[in-house]
Amino acid sequence: MVRTTVILEENLMLEVKQLARAKQTTATQIIHEALTAYVEAVKTATLPSFVAAGRSGKRSVSKAPKRFSVVD
Repeated sequence: MVRTTVILEENLMLEVKQLARAKQTTATQIIHEALTAYVEAVKTATLPSFVAAGRSGKRSVSKAPKRFSVVD
């Protein structure tokens, strides 16, 4: 393992500490588990099968893309 510094919002760190106390472990362990789970989720994430590129045949879609966007 390597040692690093992570900058968190105060309220998030308080929640991490409370969770660590409740689970009788350390804040370091909670952060380690959370980062491990996040990295695994990102590595294994795939786009839904219905995501595609193409022509809809509708001009209103291209004129107002944000109105039809799922992602901000």
